[in-house]
Amino acid sequence: MDDRWLEGSRKTVMLDVDTWLRSSDKPNVLWISGNPGAGKTAIASEIVRKKNLDPSSDGCVEFFIKRGRPALDDPRTIWRSIAMGLVSLFSTTDMWHRSIKADILEVVTPNAGHLYPKNVSIDDQFRDLICRPLNNLFELTTSRRIVIVIDALDECSLSDTDQWSEFLGTVVKWSTELPKGCKLVLTSRSEPEIEEKLKGISQLLVLDTNNYVSESFRDIKDLFDKRFKEKVEPEKINDLARYADGLFIWATTVIEYVNHGTFAVRLKDVLRNMPAPDARDSDKIGALYGKILLRVGWERRNHPDELDRMSLVLASIIPGILCRPLPIRALGSLLSPNLEDINDVGDVAGKLNSIIACDGADKTPRIRHKSFPDFLSDWKRVEKTMTQVITEEYPKAEESEQARFLNLFSLVHQRALVAESCLLLMVRCTEDVNPIPLNADTLIALVYACIHWVNHIPDAEVGSDMTDSKPLVYSAPPGETLSRLQEGTLHWLKGLSLSGASPGSDAVLHKVATSVNVLHELRSFLVDSSDQLHPEAMRKFANTHPIMHRIKMALEVAGKLSEKKREITKALVMDMCDSLMYVTDDHPEARREYPKHGAAELMEIVVKSSRYVIDFASKDVALADFRKEISDYRKQVRDCRRESELVPNLVKKGFLSA
Repeated sequence: MDDRWLEGSRKTVMLDVDTWLRSSDKPNVLWISGNPGAGKTAIASEIVRKKNLDPSSDGCVEFFIKRGRPALDDPRTIWRSIAMGLVSLFSTTDMWHRSIKADILEVVTPNAGHLYPKNVSIDDQFRDLICRPLNNLFELTTSRRIVIVIDALDECSLSDTDQWSEFLGTVVKWSTELPKGCKLVLTSRSEPEIEEKLKGISQLLVLDTNNYVSESFRDIKDLFDKRFKEKVEPEKINDLARYADGLFIWATTVIEYVNHGTFAVRLKDVLRNMPAPDARDSDKIGALYGKILLRVGWERRNHPDELDRMSLVLASIIPGILCRPLPIRALGSLLSPNLEDINDVGDVAGKLNSIIACDGADKTPRIRHKSFPDFLSDWKRVEKTMTQVITEEYPKAEESEQARFLNLFSLVHQRALVAESCLLLMVRCTEDVNPIPLNADTLIALVYACIHWVNHIPDAEVGSDMTDSKPLVYSAPPGETLSRLQEGTLHWLKGLSLSGASPGSDAVLHKVATSVNVLHELRSFLVDSSDQLHPEAMRKFANTHPIMHRIKMALEVAGKLSEKKREITKALVMDMCDSLMYVTDDHPEARREYPKHGAAELMEIVVKSSRYVIDFASKDVALADFRKEISDYRKQVRDCRRESELVPNLVKKGFLSA
């Protein structure tokens, strides 16, 4: 269901929107406001759909903000993305269209003699990419219309309040500096800062008013009628629609939940748990989420590993926990190499399909509505709701059972689970005895772990109290320092390969997954006031990071080889360092499918080639055979790097699909 449009619904809302779009005397900013689940995104999507299908339309560009996705929730990316949307939209040879396309491209491409910098201020972006080109455009004619839709303004990242305030300031400038034909549609909840900026400069359309709620009742009733197909009596349909109270997300979630199980049992369950229809102060959607989560998770309460697998599925859709989405089987591989456990992660996601969808080509979990991660991110709300539904369903449940079950929703526990899983996976994949087989799912998880473990490591406090809902304070070096240390260590290993020096062989802590205390020791070797890193820190780091440990071991073995084999091995180490520096730098283009696959192959080759050097180099292997084997590995390493660099350019130029 998600935010799809029900044909024929919200007629009054769309009529008011159409009237505003045609107007030339009303504010050129329309603000659609409403509670979570009221249908704001569905209305925004329908506006875009109608404008794009209308042959008389001059075009529509949209930006749908997604919390927790850096490319989609950063205020600095919005106007840039919209400008590129205008360029793509106006691909005809019409003079009017060509005008704005040329103006924008002149700013952002090096053809004009300069490259538009990524760190330019939001205010300057708006002036250069939006305001000036649109004003030039409307000098040609004032009778046409450009429509821009920005959905979920309240989902913007607030990590930098100055940037957020600057973006809202550009919305105000839209209303004062652009002609009436430039129409800007915004949707959001009614939050104080947004209301303060928009209330005086926009046409306000509030979805929670009586007229719209009355229409919503009819639309939701029709929705239940169509999806339940005469399986439910009219009075029960009325009860469901009345209880929804205008919340389309409650209705669509109920429909998904009931239709994906034993129909009669689940419908009875929903009806039985609805309080009085006029109980407007109740958390309707939260209570429904609580019931669904209880049905799936309660049977796992006495099995910690099963609770962790469900906890990881929930963590995967909460903004700010995973650094990027993972396919469901790769997510399972991050936690455990056991096939039965991986399948169980998929099974959990399947049982939660009324609130989490895994229907893409790679089965990556995604939310059906943003109210669900909002619910999971609010610990007090989760604790209150889940305690209430447990008490209602299992009044004799022991306190210890409730505590174990509630712990699966702890954000502290979820963050620690991801962090420790990254560390464990890197160790398991590089062990000399019985390493994990590097299949496709494991490789995707391993690439994620090797790139993003530095982001998660502050949360990996072994033995901490996971029931604590407060943010975990961990004294390991901050992520930025660890990233610098990771890059510095690769440069250091490469330098050692060139100089012929030895990296040292005293063991520090090989199995970093069992404890991360060694990271505390690294603090004493870091010079925070300088860009220089102490060599001892890099030596220790190379011992603690499993992938780098493999490279360091290969370099140590090289010192015991014949001169020819030593030079060949050092050349391999240099190639591995160069390629890993590229991959672990986490370039935005490396998130595309082609380079991501190349990165996965690179990790596999690093493990295999270093294992070959360590296991066989000291044996009586003919120089020609050794040279050929290492040469093949070097070529594979370099080709993986080349693929990761070149393919995005081919995608950008249209030679390959993304």
